[in-house]
Amino acid sequence: MKKLLTPNNFGKIFLIDECPKIKIKDFIKKYKEEIKKLLIESELKAMGEKIELTTSKTNYNGLRF
Repeated sequence: MKKLLTPNNFGKIFLIDECPKIKIKDFIKKYKEEIKKLLIESELKAMGEKIELTTSKTNYNGLRF
């Protein structure tokens, strides 16, 4: 009988010690700007209406989403 592959098992058994550990805080910090950019570029729809998001500059040379 052939062993079926599942999304988390590519034929190898992984031990918890072999899995990379990440901190959610570090992940969010690293990808925060990229996530914001993707949200701004995406097309949103609410109640049948297209919603476009934009950015604007703040008084302190920052960027407001």
